[in-house]
Amino acid sequence: MTLQNTSDMNLELLKVLTNSVRILTAQQAQKATGEPVIERVKNRLRRLQTKGLLQLSTAWICPPDLGVAPLVSWGSHGPPPSFKELARTAYRRWSAERLPEMIAVATAEARNLYGAVKIRGPRESETAHDVWVAELFLSRYAHHPLYSWLHEDGFGETFPEGNRADAALIGSGKNPKVIAVELLGNYRSGKIEQYHNYCQEHGISYEIW
Repeated sequence: MTLQNTSDMNLELLKVLTNSVRILTAQQAQKATGEPVIERVKNRLRRLQTKGLLQLSTAWICPPDLGVAPLVSWGSHGPPPSFKELARTAYRRWSAERLPEMIAVATAEARNLYGAVKIRGPRESETAHDVWVAELFLSRYAHHPLYSWLHEDGFGETFPEGNRADAALIGSGKNPKVIAVELLGNYRSGKIEQYHNYCQEHGISYEIW
């Protein structure tokens, strides 16, 4: 997707950051707009910061590497995945080299102006995880033909209280199919098993990336 003018690009960035994800790196902002030159993207982010709509900073991030398919795609009647193997994958993922990245976060003013979902601001301890969630959205689900993406901050009563996922895929129709989407953080096997048990108890299909 390539947007045609400056106002379209600005609006797309602000809509993504107030309705779909909490953080974008400069490279992800480039992906969201289709702008071919990264320096133009960074300058755009700086201008939006000057207008009080974005907050920019630098964070050290393991570059997202999601692969082409979920690590787990589980249905409510299927066997459980290997929690220990997922924990080993998580350890390898989050032990990778961290690199400095420009990151952009919507300000409260931007969320009030453009947010229907009311994405909250990120917590410092969750910055890297939120960057990976943003990559998942942009790479796999921003323009999905069958499902709409719903960030966890907009769940409301979509899921019962408990180990909620990072996002959900919502199908169409009167009784839409709902799939929970979890980005595998630096979790031990017990935490992954707790998440699976929550989904199993409530009959929730899920993907783990």
